[in-house]
Amino acid sequence: MTPPRLIIHAWQRSLAVAALALGCSMLSATASPVPTNKPANYPAWWFSRGVIQLNDPSNVSPIWPDNYTAADDPSAAHLGQIKKMATAAYKEMQINLPGGAGQVLVDLINSWSQPGSRNLEYDPAKQVNP
Repeated sequence: MTPPRLIIHAWQRSLAVAALALGCSMLSATASPVPTNKPANYPAWWFSRGVIQLNDPSNVSPIWPDNYTAADDPSAAHLGQIKKMATAAYKEMQINLPGGAGQVLVDLINSWSQPGSRNLEYDPAKQVNP
């Protein structure tokens, strides 16, 4: 008996690439402060790139978790959240990897901001209440 064939659509391939990008954990020069007591298993770029939101961006010495927005949605990440995290990981790779993140990721990230794509800045509330 032949196993069923796995069909992977373009958007699933994009999400897979984004997930791989999300998995990178590199050190970087920080754009936003990184708490000195951050959990050891949290990459610094999650803080410096704003993946984990600081309550007061002017706070130069934040304390984890007191000065950060609490996660209030335990459900799976939606596409915009995945794209935001993948874009942050991409920027880290562009800075920290010899030769950058690679053309596949450059093309993927750029495709998200093209007309007709689902942009990172898409806000459904603005579509309902312009």
